[in-house]
Amino acid sequence: MINVIKVRCPHCGIEGQLLLPEMDAIIVGPCPECNKSVLIFSGKAMPLDTELMTNGNREEIYRHLFTVLRKFVRERLNLVFDGEPSEKGSPDRTRTGEHSEPQRKQGPERDGKQAPVQETRPSISAKEVKEFLNKELPLLDNIHYFKSIFG
Repeated sequence: MINVIKVRCPHCGIEGQLLLPEMDAIIVGPCPECNKSVLIFSGKAMPLDTELMTNGNREEIYRHLFTVLRKFVRERLNLVFDGEPSEKGSPDRTRTGEHSEPQRKQGPERDGKQAPVQETRPSISAKEVKEFLNKELPLLDNIHYFKSIFG
């Protein structure tokens, strides 16, 4: 079975679907609707500074990606330890109360809500995709095979 995840652009709110990438994949690219830069990691779309991603040097881009990913990981850890995501607008702090470097302001989502987190399953292998495309997909045209699978 091919796993698909839904993602929503954090800039314009348009929703789309992607084939589930490898769990450790970091996808960076433009939204097909608004053309602003988006980072997709662990099934979540996060806004990027398009100007910086386009015109920044390697170090600036690296720092920006690191900051966005660090914020995502911190929010996930806060959910685990505190049962709630970190508050928006509050200083980014570690558990010991130390300040980290300032965050660049990210664009708000269209409705002001966080995009829902899509639970993911383990990725399927390229071999499994190839087997499905070559063996099982053509069988779906066979009415008996189709009914044996879908009833």
